[in-house]
Amino acid sequence: MKESTVVDGKLFSYDYGIKEYDSSMLRVAGYVIASEDDPRINTKNAVNDCIKEACTLNSKVNRYADPAAYDKENARYNGEFEKIQ
Repeated sequence: MKESTVVDGKLFSYDYGIKEYDSSMLRVAGYVIASEDDPRINTKNAVNDCIKEACTLNSKVNRYADPAAYDKENARYNGEFEKIQ
């Protein structure tokens, strides 16, 4: 999964890697296998899980213990990918 933003005409991206999401096993990695047959429900659940994953800060990163890692996670959370290139 990759997310991108444009700043001053330049494209900046962040690659989250391959993610798996569940609606009784919907897998996004070239193959789609699901026990739920309604594609609308599968799509909704996959998108919701992608958003939830993308908007989760690493709770182990603390602004006092590791300021550089905190700044990186905060920039990723806010979609400021130009700061972490």
